Amino acid sequence: MREKYYQYGIDQFAEHEVLEMMLYTCVARQNTNELAHRLIEQFGTLGKVIDAPLEELRKVEGVGETTAFFLHALPDFFMRYAYSSQPKDCTLRKEDIVPYMRSLFIGRKTECLTMLLLNSQLHVLYHGVINIGNIQHVSLPKDEIIRKIFAYHANIVYIAHNHPSGEPFPSDEDITTTEHLYMLLKSFNVLLDDHFVFTRDSTISIQKLVNFKESDQESSK
Repeated sequence: MREKYYQYGIDQFAEHEVLEMMLYTCVARQNTNELAHRLIEQFGTLGKVIDAPLEELRKVEGVGETTAFFLHALPDFFMRYAYSSQPKDCTLRKEDIVPYMRSLFIGRKTECLTMLLLNSQLHVLYHGVINIGNIQHVSLPKDEIIRKIFAYHANIVYIAHNHPSGEPFPSDEDITTTEHLYMLLKSFNVLLDDHFVFTRDSTISIQKLVNFKESDQESSK
């Protein structure tokens, strides 16, 4: 199988063969072909195997703790690979911002809040995780956000969080919190330019949805 991979690449492999080859790294002296088939039959696809809860992986015959840990941790490895592969000292275009920020949400099973700090020329000053929540909620730590903004002398801020449930639209709390943060940062002459909500398949811009910057302009008239 290794020789097949070297000669033809991953595109020539069926899903169970990809999984079989992955299992070589953590299953010693066992037929990984049978285990790969068993996992695909149990969960349906390679992606669903990798996304399966740890406790469900442990229930599959032939899956020991090492294998369950390896499969469960793969999305986190993918996320760190995507994040690490990004240029850090770079200038972004507006259209680059969403894919740039999405890298930190690959495979996450709980809500997570991230922040991107830029200068006035859209040069990246900071991009990282600000807070990690649970399956349904993540809080927005304003003190930590302000501390990082001052530490990096940022002019423009983007924040993002994910909805592991797949619900793409922000909650009322998401919108209200965004509006309050926008006003708070404005008092420091810092622009909160948008707050994105990511699911696996979609991105919602709260700014485009409710136009919180225009709402502030209307209220100040």
